[in-house]
Amino acid sequence: MSTPVRIGLVGAGRIGASHASVIARRVPEAQLVAIADPRPGAAADVAEPLGARAETSVEAVLAADDIDAIVIAASSTAHSR
Repeated sequence: MSTPVRIGLVGAGRIGASHASVIARRVPEAQLVAIADPRPGAAADVAEPLGARAETSVEAVLAADDIDAIVIAASSTAHSR
């Protein structure tokens, strides 16, 4: 068995929660490590039941040594222009 790709996810809204669940429960080659969302409690609400940690900043996920890839699931209004 190969080492799973360690995933960080940005955005804990509807689509972020959906992507997080799929990654954690249905992609054996991936491990959901962290979810970031600036809204208080949003990341924790999604991350904790899936065994991931919650972060309140994107920077924390970007700087993490234990993340190989990042899924951007933030709303389009939150994307940088």
